[in-house]
Amino acid sequence: MRTLRLGDSFRWGLLLLCLLGTASVAIVELTWGRSDGSQEQAIAASSQMQAATETIAAHRSESGPALDSAADLNGTGLIGAQFTSMTTTVGSLEAKRTTTNPNLAGLMVHLLDEAGVREGDFIGVGASGSFPGLILATLCAAEATGLDVGLIVSLGASQWGANLPSFTWLDIEDVVYGRGMLPYRSAAATVGGDLDIGRDLDPETRALLRSRIDASGAILIEDPDLASNVATRMAIYRELAGDRRIAAFVNIGGAWANLGTDAAVLTLSPGLSYVEFLPPSGTRGVVYSMAGVGVPIIHLLNIKELAQRFGLPWDPSPLPEPASLHIEGRVRIRTGVVALGGGYLGIVIAWLVWARLGRKRTAGLDESESQFR
Repeated sequence: MRTLRLGDSFRWGLLLLCLLGTASVAIVELTWGRSDGSQEQAIAASSQMQAATETIAAHRSESGPALDSAADLNGTGLIGAQFTSMTTTVGSLEAKRTTTNPNLAGLMVHLLDEAGVREGDFIGVGASGSFPGLILATLCAAEATGLDVGLIVSLGASQWGANLPSFTWLDIEDVVYGRGMLPYRSAAATVGGDLDIGRDLDPETRALLRSRIDASGAILIEDPDLASNVATRMAIYRELAGDRRIAAFVNIGGAWANLGTDAAVLTLSPGLSYVEFLPPSGTRGVVYSMAGVGVPIIHLLNIKELAQRFGLPWDPSPLPEPASLHIEGRVRIRTGVVALGGGYLGIVIAWLVWARLGRKRTAGLDESESQFR
C-alpha cells in the first residue's frame, strides 16, 4: 500500500492554491469589471440629463412659463414656485436645486446596478411632482442602461417642485419625449396631494389636473382608500412588466400612496434601502408592497442625507459637469476585493509555513529512521 508523502501533499496543495487564485481573479473580474462598465453608463446618463435640462430651460424661455432667475439660479427650468394653487406641502428650495445636478443621473445608474438591475429589465417608478429633477435623473439612467420603465406620477407638488399649473411633470415629460430625448411616458397619474385625490387643493385645480392627465393619455388613478389605491398601482406595474420580473422599484418624493401611513417608512435611508420590517397591510404603501414580494427598493427622499451619503454638492452653483462619482457601492466592491486578496495571501502564507514545517518534520523522521538501519 502506497503511503502519501509530503511531496504529494505539496503538489495537491499547490493545485488547490492555483484553483483558489483562479476563482479570486474571476470574482474580481465579475465585480470590479462590471462597475467600470457602469461608470461609462453613469457619465452617459449624466450627459443626457444635462442636455435634457438645457432643452427644458430653452422651452420655458421660448414658450413659458418664464424662469424665475432668483429661485432657479442655474436656469434649469426644473424649479417651480413657492406658492401656487397646486402646491401641496412645504419644500426646501436648496434641496430642489440640489436635485437638478446632472450627476444624480449617474448616481441612479450605480444604484440600479447595485440593486442587480440589468439591461432589458423592467423597473417601476413611483414619483411625486415635488422632485422633477430626480424623475428626470431616473429616466436618463434607465435610458443609458437600456431599461423599460413603468412610471406612475402624482402631479401635486411641494414648494419649488413641478408645481406650476401650466408646467406640471406631464408638461416636462412632453418636452423631453417630444424632442426624442427620452422614450418614456407616464403610464398612470394622480392628482396627488391629500389622500392622492387633491383633497387639500381647490376644486378648480383638481379639475385642471384631471383634465391634464386625461389629455396625456395616462391612466387616472383616483382612489382615497390606501389599500385599494396601492393594489391598483401594483396591478399596473405587473401588467407593464408582462412576463418579466420587476427588477427594482424607485420611489421619488413623499407621495401618500407610495409611502403609506406607517411611521416605519421614515426610517428608510435614501439610496438602495434594505427593508427589514413590513408594517400592517392596511398601512403599506407601494414601497412596502414591492419589498414584500422581494423587489429591491431605491428610495429618493431626504435629499440632504442623500447628498452627504454619496458626496454630492449641496445647492451647487454653477451645476457640476457630468463626471464619475465616488459611490458607496463601489467602495464596498473595493473593500471586498481587498478582503479577498488579503484572505488569499493569508492562505498562501499559512500553506508555505505548513509546508516548511512539514519538510522539517520529514527530515527529522528520515534522520531518526537512519539510526535504526
